[in-house]
Amino acid sequence: MHRLSFCRLQIIDQNIVEIILDDGVEISGQMVDEFFAAIEGKMNSQISILLDKATQYSYTFDALIKLSESTKIRNIGVITYDALSRSSAIYMMERFNKSKKNVKLFESREDALAWLCDITQV
Repeated sequence: MHRLSFCRLQIIDQNIVEIILDDGVEISGQMVDEFFAAIEGKMNSQISILLDKATQYSYTFDALIKLSESTKIRNIGVITYDALSRSSAIYMMERFNKSKKNVKLFESREDALAWLCDITQV
């Protein structure tokens, strides 16, 4: 597990990284750059993200733009636990769907990971 200033990263394989964000953090463009620097050389050129919504966090507009415009991110599986985490994930999905990324919500880590494994094999 890798520790960044705002989250923990678990590189599952060359294609999939799990992100567990710190509670209460507001993700900035600089943090997005920190994330990409942390995975540089450790993962393939296009990755899938397993995002755990167990904590409350937000994004700056700059961070959303950087993430949605990144050509490195192909797929995002989001684990949600309640109505609040689902609604914030839906907002994120709307932004990412405009950039043609595959984003899907799940109620369990196992289902999200299985989907990411299947879709990255294609």
